[in-house]
Amino acid sequence: MFDSSFLSLLWANFHFIRPWALCLLLPLALIVYIRWHRNEAAQSQQVLPEHLRKALTVGEQGWRKLLPLKLLTVLMMMGIIVSAGPTWNRYESPFNEDKAALVVLVDLSQSMLEKDVAPNRLIRAQHKILDLIELRSGGKTGLIAYAGSAHVVAPLTEDKQVFTPFVSALAPEIMPVEGKQAQEALTLVDTLLADEVGASVILFTDGMVPNAIDAYEAYFEHSAHQLLILGVGNSNREATIPLDVRSLETLASKANASLQLVTVDNQDVQWLIRKIDRHMQISTDSIMPWKDMGYYLLFPMALLLLLWFRKGWLVHWGLVLIVCGSSVVAPSPAYAATSSLPQDESASVKAQASTPDTDSDLQASESSELASQELKTDVWQNIHQAWLDFWFTPDQQGDRAFHQQEYFQAAQYYQDPLRKGIAYYYAAQYKAAQISFMQQPSHLSLFYAGSALARQREYIAARNLLRDLINEMDKSPLESEVQLRADVAHNLAAVQAIIDEINRFSESQQGTTDGLEESTELGKDEPLTSDGFEEIAPEEVLGKDTLNAREILGSEELANKWLSRVEADPKRFLQAKFYLQRQLQLQQKQDEAQ
Repeated sequence: MFDSSFLSLLWANFHFIRPWALCLLLPLALIVYIRWHRNEAAQSQQVLPEHLRKALTVGEQGWRKLLPLKLLTVLMMMGIIVSAGPTWNRYESPFNEDKAALVVLVDLSQSMLEKDVAPNRLIRAQHKILDLIELRSGGKTGLIAYAGSAHVVAPLTEDKQVFTPFVSALAPEIMPVEGKQAQEALTLVDTLLADEVGASVILFTDGMVPNAIDAYEAYFEHSAHQLLILGVGNSNREATIPLDVRSLETLASKANASLQLVTVDNQDVQWLIRKIDRHMQISTDSIMPWKDMGYYLLFPMALLLLLWFRKGWLVHWGLVLIVCGSSVVAPSPAYAATSSLPQDESASVKAQASTPDTDSDLQASESSELASQELKTDVWQNIHQAWLDFWFTPDQQGDRAFHQQEYFQAAQYYQDPLRKGIAYYYAAQYKAAQISFMQQPSHLSLFYAGSALARQREYIAARNLLRDLINEMDKSPLESEVQLRADVAHNLAAVQAIIDEINRFSESQQGTTDGLEESTELGKDEPLTSDGFEEIAPEEVLGKDTLNAREILGSEELANKWLSRVEADPKRFLQAKFYLQRQLQLQQKQDEAQ
């Protein structure tokens, strides 16, 4: 837990949310000083000799002297620190756009087939990659494979399901060139992470060659991205090509990276996730509020207050009740359901109960018992809710439900529109989230409202909202909103790209062949996703052209058509894709040489 990244985060971000509360330490110190010296003065006025005074003194001596005062001083100091709000960490953003980007590099050289870890190094690495992607709480992930050349398996995406077939298809035979040239992947990494801040690069390998180590040292010396290394293999077991731990340690030292060897459980994956999140917090100026960490001091305070039960100590039972009530971890809030029946229904039940029919009597009895149980449940729920309302504000109860991942209930509690909208967003209630965000006309709320609109596929409305927001921010720029301005521009570009893609796709379907049905505009009740039409093009429209690698990769439209008709087997698909990319790279090198 307390690794180097945590200490760096603590050193860089530790502060107090309410530092003015620390001023209370001055009167506390004065009161303790006066009380302490008053006791010393009272003892100095006694005329008895020292040995007789000690023998006749009733009470604690030595370090136990004035122990209640010492304990009370410690409790008051802890309470003041809690009030000051120590913090070094921010709340996590509920939006995936605010999560750290991640690029995974996987070694596909022949040495990854060694079986010093079961079943072999490559399969173990595949399992770890899938576990990592599954356990991450949002954020974009990209995948690059390398051997003698490097290729992008999957660009940065938030869709976790994309990786499962491609990660399982990774094998040395899909690579066009054999080798172990990890430095070939650096150009692709730089391209994928060009617009990302606080990103991390994870390297799954069993060793590095010297020229690759030098290349990584030169790249990460001037890069803000973080390099994490997961050594795949077991140096304690024999292998034809053993795990080269020394080269990985050299790489970690020169590239300022962190090294972790693969484990049989998920400790290595959890280690990677902690490193990724902490690097993101250190590297970015988040717009999320600071998380008050002082509440954790309430637990040792409660334990110290138990000493007030010692014989001879002053016990204020009211204080004890407050501490006990505040220390109880309340269960999930529940809402009472109305159990009273309308008059007509009550009369119907009574009429049925008065009939001689045995079944009716039984049903009436069961209904009465059920109503009685519901009434008792409602009473206890009302008492419990009243108890919570007495000690906690609605926003505090919302925080409790939010941390228990009961996002919809948290939204019911929250009074603040921004926090209510975030809870609705987490609960996938995007329409309700949008309405809540729009209730608070701040730049941050409008930014989140645009994200909620995009989640509803209301791309036109999201684009217009973000465009108006960015124009408004440009009229009166603030230094505190520089990062927010960049996030708004990024989301605006992403939404506009989606609209443009749908428009291009719609235009390509209109009037292409005879017999095709004309495209119809989206209904008024449907989300307006683009400026044009939305229809799936038949396969006959795509045609059957013979194209070379340069033509396919040189045109995005041709590449999309070609990729839609490739082999369904992911392994054969990647093999063909990498081969074409390699041929294009060789052609470009020949053109440059000429």
